Amino acid sequence: MESGVNFVFRVVMPCGGALEDVSASLESGNSVAVCIPNSRFIVYRTFNNGLKPPIGREPSYDRLEIQDFDINPKRSAALARNRVLDEISKLSGETNGHFKDYTVFLDSGDLLLPDLITQVVSGESQSHDVIIGSAVIKAQDHSYERIRVPLQFRHMMNPIYLGSALVRTSIVISERFVIGRKEDWKFWLAILNQNPMLCHSNSKNYIYSIRDRRNHMMRKGKLVRHQFHFYRYHLRFGLFKSLLMLLMHYFGVLIVWWLIMPIKRSVKINGIKR
Repeated sequence: MESGVNFVFRVVMPCGGALEDVSASLESGNSVAVCIPNSRFIVYRTFNNGLKPPIGREPSYDRLEIQDFDINPKRSAALARNRVLDEISKLSGETNGHFKDYTVFLDSGDLLLPDLITQVVSGESQSHDVIIGSAVIKAQDHSYERIRVPLQFRHMMNPIYLGSALVRTSIVISERFVIGRKEDWKFWLAILNQNPMLCHSNSKNYIYSIRDRRNHMMRKGKLVRHQFHFYRYHLRFGLFKSLLMLLMHYFGVLIVWWLIMPIKRSVKINGIKR
């Protein structure tokens, strides 16, 4: 680690949507980095799905180090993330066993928040490999705090929203994303199977945008077949158990999104009610 630098935060970000989304994520990351002196913030952008790196001069992000990769015409976010993990793995001598080198995953359009990172920098949770924070789900009408799923139910619902956790980089680079649906859920299960030292925090780490809860539920409803395949072929559950878990998953989704989340409506973000 460079002299005078106490922490390294690596942001892995597939970029396959719109350049405006990429810029929004970078602006949020730069704002967080400004609040954290004596640290490096490295953003790895992997362009895919037809989105090309911007031509010409971009806005200046004085606290971000940006490294770009291009895997076009591939459209897989999993491949985009794996391209970065392969690159970071080459730095294994720099990251292995380093207690102050963390990775966070964002999709372009997600907004990084300072709360969880500030907590870690202040000395809390530094002995842990995975620090699972909270997330804000921002819809057009309201914002909601994401309900954290107890790890005991990790097979029923995804226990970690993609950008809500900070993970020690030496652990992150030991896994790769599986191509296909539910790739982030599969990734977190692989990380948890390593039995890392982990802790939970109420500090928020990022904002994830959706159109509205109804639209989000409709999209999930179209993934029934993929959800079944996740249980039957990825986790290798028996047929009966796979069907039972499928029912439990969608029952849990209904409870969380239609009964519990409205209670968490209009959460405060950086002290401002949204």
